[in-house]
Amino acid sequence: LGSALAVDLGARVAINAGRSWAYARLASMCGIVAYLGPDEAIGFLVGGLKRLEYRGYDSAGVALVHGGGPGAPPASFEVVKRAGKVVNLEAALAAPNGAPRPKLGIAHTRWATHGPPTD
Repeated sequence: LGSALAVDLGARVAINAGRSWAYARLASMCGIVAYLGPDEAIGFLVGGLKRLEYRGYDSAGVALVHGGGPGAPPASFEVVKRAGKVVNLEAALAAPNGAPRPKLGIAHTRWATHGPPTD
């Protein structure tokens, strides 16, 4: 099974092993989710961001790793950012023509401390 880690430094840490989430408390100010496993990362990343989303976040982004590994071409990165709610990011992550998506990625929500929210 793959594992996911979601960190909302203002509220909690969520650890997902399989299909159940466990939570612990921390203190600071942003939400981070990472996934590495046998499934496509996007579902876990977006699901984790939705669990961490709360009033005040103004944008979200994801970095996905394509390829890499032993005997493979060098890895490339896909970065997608969207202002507004996590659903805006989710809509931008639709796979073209149902193409397989990476199994490794990291995502975060942002609370702008300066400047307006932007893609």
